[in-house]
Amino acid sequence: MSKLTIEQVQERLQNNDSLSGKDLSGLDLSKFDFTNKQLAETNFSKCILKGTIFNGANLEAANFEAANMTKALLLRATFYKANFIDVKCDDVVAIGANFDMTDFSDVQITNSDFTQANMYEVSCVKAEFHNVNFKQASFKEATLAGTDFHQCDLTQADFTKADVTEMKIRDCALTSAIF
Repeated sequence: MSKLTIEQVQERLQNNDSLSGKDLSGLDLSKFDFTNKQLAETNFSKCILKGTIFNGANLEAANFEAANMTKALLLRATFYKANFIDVKCDDVVAIGANFDMTDFSDVQITNSDFTQANMYEVSCVKAEFHNVNFKQASFKEATLAGTDFHQCDLTQADFTKADVTEMKIRDCALTSAIF
């Protein structure tokens, strides 16, 4: 897979060409708009994605390892089996996003909104969530070993069959949460 330049990414977006499976690693794609784009298996590792818009995009099996996603918009995007290991996520809006089977190990997410996010079977080993809204999110069968939820809204969140070994919940809203 050959690595694309910023100019090649811009050209593909203008021509509405697919970026699925492309290597965009290390690029500064801040404020790019990938709304409803097909980005399955795209490599975004170590990218700067500040303010980038992924609303409704298909990002199945995409690699975001060590990317900076500060202020990214991920509304109703699909991240099935994506890699979010060591991603920086501050002020992210991911309402209704699908993260089924995504790896969030060692991730730090702060001041973000994941309302109604589907986190089914995610791996969040040693993840840290601070001031994140997970209202009505589903963590069914997730691996949350060593995960730290601090000042999060977990109202009506579903943790059915999740591995909560050594999980910490500090100063969180838990109204009607299911464990």
